[in-house]
Amino acid sequence: MKRALVLVLLVLSVGVAAAAQHTYAFYYNLQLGRDLVVNVMNTENVSASFTIEAYDAWGSLLWFESFQMMRLASYVHTMGESVPAGNWGVVVIQSDRRLVIGLEYLNGGSLVSTDNIYQEAPVLASGVSYWSGAYYSLAGGAETAIVLLNPFPVPTSCRLIVHMQGGEIAFEQVFEFSPYEGFFINLSDYIPLGMYTWGFADVLMVESAVILAVEYYNLGCSGLEVDNISSFYY
Repeated sequence: MKRALVLVLLVLSVGVAAAAQHTYAFYYNLQLGRDLVVNVMNTENVSASFTIEAYDAWGSLLWFESFQMMRLASYVHTMGESVPAGNWGVVVIQSDRRLVIGLEYLNGGSLVSTDNIYQEAPVLASGVSYWSGAYYSLAGGAETAIVLLNPFPVPTSCRLIVHMQGGEIAFEQVFEFSPYEGFFINLSDYIPLGMYTWGFADVLMVESAVILAVEYYNLGCSGLEVDNISSFYY
């Protein structure tokens, strides 16, 4: 029944997806009382058609819907109203117009982190290496989790290389993705906590882009911060 529903939703999405020119993707997490409010904003002075798809960590489609927005209008939706609690993964929004997407990450009903998505999921040139990266910290009681998400309907892979603040490699692994699959890596499971344990988490992409999201624990006023990174630095 679930497979049949997914097929029906995919067929319904063909019209909008065929016209879509802009693809945005970001991380959501509905585990342990968490939620995500998604604010979609049409930046253009004409109406916009867009679709929202939410996938679980194994790439299964959990929710699909299409929308129409007036010029310069906004739309808001709480993910927990459409996606069952306990799931996490990638949200993909496709639009025929340029969007800005405001994200409000909630924990126990309280706002803990915000993010803005305006960079589209990049399309990589064939055979060229691209790198994305982020700061991490395991110092002073802080912890960091790295989330890797495939926002596309094709398999891909990437290499995660975590460097200590002195440049040494503390962790390295290749991840093989099915379409829309995600991986969650809590760095404290692989790297001992320490006063000087911080540095740079580097992601090598070749076949197609992955979305890098970072969860910072025990940093800042709320104790949790979420950053989505959908661009590369070279």
